[in-house]
Amino acid sequence: MIAINQSKVANRPESYETMMKVGPKVCITTASHPGFLGFEQLLQTGIHPMAGRYGGGAVDMHETLNPISMFQYTVWKDVKSHEEMHHENFKEIFELCGSCLDMVIEGPWEPYYEVI
Repeated sequence: MIAINQSKVANRPESYETMMKVGPKVCITTASHPGFLGFEQLLQTGIHPMAGRYGGGAVDMHETLNPISMFQYTVWKDVKSHEEMHHENFKEIFELCGSCLDMVIEGPWEPYYEVI
């Protein structure tokens, strides 16, 4: 099962500081749960590929893209493992993620897909 945590965050230095402080704690909480298999995170998205041709995009838009769309993919043994992690760690994740709310523009959402 793949869960995709999606959000848009403000591109400012404080956002990166918060991500570096809070992110590892959320990752450890998530990765410690039985059924967690792996993740890929912090993929830069947000512009159309053709925009580069006309000056609207670049390979690295770390400083110019605002807000930044963030996708974090987590892979799980099954849906039950993923849902249990959220229920059993609700307090910790709520407290950690609550400290990020000043940088969040949209989201977070987390659709998930079963791989059959």
